[in-house]
Amino acid sequence: MSAPHKSIPHDNAFDVLRKSHGVILTERETAHISTALQGIHTIAAILQQRELDAELEDDSTLSFGPSVAQGLISALATCAKYAEGIVDTGGIAGQCAIHDTPAYAELEAARWRVLEANRKGATP
Repeated sequence: MSAPHKSIPHDNAFDVLRKSHGVILTERETAHISTALQGIHTIAAILQQRELDAELEDDSTLSFGPSVAQGLISALATCAKYAEGIVDTGGIAGQCAIHDTPAYAELEAARWRVLEANRKGATP
């Protein structure tokens, strides 16, 4: 692996986000994130289909004006920002724990207990 660039002190984009916080999400927050991600996938698929149709110069090309494209891109950004807000804060009913705090240690311990319980439940 190459060394990180001196102006970017991380090996990859994920290192920036690691060990900042952890969240516990309720069913509601999980549903909200899932819905936002579905919106992102749908809008991305619409934009991708438009580009593919334009490239193939198909008579049935999906077309719309610049204001519709800008609206879709704005909706895409809104969905991403909404999901990011839930992950950053734990949402309305969820909980957030900052790294290196007692709450984060509890969250990490609970994660290991859940992993162990899932492992035991997966084996007959």
